[in-house]
Amino acid sequence: EPLGWTPDEQEVINSRPDRESKLEVMHELANRKAAECDEISQWQEFVFNLFLKELLNDSQVIEALKVSSVHQHVSLHLEQVFKGYESITQVAVDEKEIDALYRLSDLELRQRIAKLVLNVDPIILEREARKPHGGFEIADMEIPVRLDHLEFYMCIPVKSGQEIREPTVPEKISYQIFRPFLNFDKCGVVFVSAKRCSQNLMNAIKRMRDKLGWTIEVIEDAELAKLLKLNALL
Repeated sequence: EPLGWTPDEQEVINSRPDRESKLEVMHELANRKAAECDEISQWQEFVFNLFLKELLNDSQVIEALKVSSVHQHVSLHLEQVFKGYESITQVAVDEKEIDALYRLSDLELRQRIAKLVLNVDPIILEREARKPHGGFEIADMEIPVRLDHLEFYMCIPVKSGQEIREPTVPEKISYQIFRPFLNFDKCGVVFVSAKRCSQNLMNAIKRMRDKLGWTIEVIEDAELAKLLKLNALL
């Protein structure tokens, strides 16, 4: 199927008499596909969050997951992963710098994060920063790391200030933080967000840490601004 069109869609495109009308119908079809993908993504979000809430209320499921996921536990020491992380408490940022962080697009933020990661092939980091995104992804960035003699994937869901328009990051995106654990046997998650997590989202993260032993770290808001500033990326 050329350019991913179905046979029926290709037939509609071919039926148009000139290039301009072909491009017009292709644009209409592309918009329809995008709307369908958005709808599917919203349903995935709803279903997964509902599943997580039910899971946390089912003690038998929790116990089963604890047994099956013991091998998944990894340790993430952020000072070993991100350049300058151990020094962020020594840096101050002002409102202008926080605003500059909020103005970064998703791609700009991912590219800056890629420059912070230590001891990983820069080609892999660049590839992960620029890869396409959609409902099929595991995380915005999935980076193979080796810490404490253990190899695993460090998954980094990223939320820019351009994507999150609310004052804080809502709980409804929690499935993006937890999804890597359903895809990898050994992984840890670092949630990177330009804006602060809402209290409901932080509570969901704490419950998953406590009940399932999942390794989830958060770098948000001013902490992220300080880390970028330390590395001359803000």
